[in-house]
Amino acid sequence: MNFPICLIWSDKLDTLVLINQIQNYISLNGQNCRSGNTTGNETGSTTSSSTGTSTSSSSSTGYSTGITSGWTSGFTSGFTSGTSSGAGNLYRGLILFRLDGVRDHFFSLASVSIMGLFQQYNIPLTVALSGGAIGTDPLLTQTIRSLMNSDYLIELACNGILTEDYSTLSNGRQQQYMRLCSQRIKSVYGVTPTTFIPPLGRFNRNTIPALIDSGYDVLSSYTQFDLPPYPDTSSPVTVYRWPANAFTGMMTSDGFNPFAATETLSQIAYQVANFGFAVVSVNPMGFASAADSSNVDPVAMAELATVLQTVIGYTEVSSTVLSQLANYL
Repeated sequence: MNFPICLIWSDKLDTLVLINQIQNYISLNGQNCRSGNTTGNETGSTTSSSTGTSTSSSSSTGYSTGITSGWTSGFTSGFTSGTSSGAGNLYRGLILFRLDGVRDHFFSLASVSIMGLFQQYNIPLTVALSGGAIGTDPLLTQTIRSLMNSDYLIELACNGILTEDYSTLSNGRQQQYMRLCSQRIKSVYGVTPTTFIPPLGRFNRNTIPALIDSGYDVLSSYTQFDLPPYPDTSSPVTVYRWPANAFTGMMTSDGFNPFAATETLSQIAYQVANFGFAVVSVNPMGFASAADSSNVDPVAMAELATVLQTVIGYTEVSSTVLSQLANYL
C-alpha cells in the first residue's frame, strides 16, 4: 500500500525497523558513499557524534563507508532508551521534506521535477519561496498552482525576499521583509505562509519577535545555527523551531555537490535516532545538469527517488508539512 510521507509517525519498534533497513541498504551500497567521515549540508558541513552534538568543519566530503558499524550503537540506543540527546520520547520519529531556494528562472526545471517526484509518491512537501522573485516564471508558477488545486498536500513557506542575512537585521527590518514576503506569496498563490525559512539559515534575537508580529509560527533554519532543544518547552511556545538536519547535497568551492542516496539516508537515520525527527533539505541546484543547468540531472533524481522509496517502504506513515508538525507532539 502506498502511504503519503512528509512525516513518518511510528513507535519505537517501527522506527528501529526503519533504521535497520536503512543500515542494511547502506551496507549493500556503501561503495557509493564518498570518502571521509563528516556530514554535510548546503551551507557548510558538520562533524557529528552519536550523542547528537556537532562542531563546524570545512571538509566537503560525505559520510565514510564505515558509518554503519560506527553509528549502529548510537542509532539503537537512541530509541531503546528514549533519552537521546535533545529528543527524549517527544517525537517518536518524524521525517519531513522541504524544497529550498525556489524562485523564478532559477533552476526552474529542477524545482518542478522535484515537486513532480514528490507528488508521484504522494509525499507532502514544504516549498520555500523567495518572495522577491515569484510570479513571472510560467513553468514554476503554473506547476505550484496546479499542485495547490489538486488533492496533493503542499505548503508554501517564506524563504526571505532573496538572499538577505537575517542575523544582521533589526527587528523592524525583519518585520518589513517578512510581511513583504507574505504579501507577495498571497498575491501570487492566494495563501499566507506561516513557516519562515531564513534564506541563509542565519537569524538573530530579533527574528522570533519579528516572526510573531508578522504572523508566522514556525522557524526552520539549520541545526548549525539553531541548537536544541526543539521546541524549548521551558516556556510557552510561540514559534516552533524545526531546523533542517539532513540534506541531499552541499555547496562546495566547486559548486553544488549532490549526495548519493546512502548519505542522505544515513543522515536521516542519525538525526531521527539522536533528535527524534529529521527535516530533509532538498536544494534544486543539486538536481540540475552540470553540463546544462537548464536541464535536470537524471542520476541525482534517481538518488532522490531511492531516498523516498527506501523511507516509504519500511514504516507506517502519516502525512503533514512543517506548519502542521506541532499537531503531532
